[in-house]
Amino acid sequence: MTSPNLRDDVDRIVRGELPLGALFGLDADDIHSFADLADELLAAGQVRDALFLYEGCVQLDPLDITLLCGYATALRYAGDAERLRQISEIILELAPRDPDVGAFLADISLDAAA
Repeated sequence: MTSPNLRDDVDRIVRGELPLGALFGLDADDIHSFADLADELLAAGQVRDALFLYEGCVQLDPLDITLLCGYATALRYAGDAERLRQISEIILELAPRDPDVGAFLADISLDAAA
């Protein structure tokens, strides 16, 4: 059985007003708990598992800068330059004047490791 407000919720998700996770009863704290686990996996060298979890987090809330930055970090560790570039562009679009974001993107770039 679907919620009577399901169509309204879907419309809000499409407009970026509501994260996809809300359809599953997940709030920002729940999604960030998954991201914390992804951070732990990344720190333990389990890059593939961290990427999988971060991809899910970003799908659940694609406008969350913190999640996108965590995903970008995992992509950097994985050496996925193309996807890192794409995610970096999204991050920059969401926070074009944030100096912390600019510094993060400079640090996370695969070129910075060279």
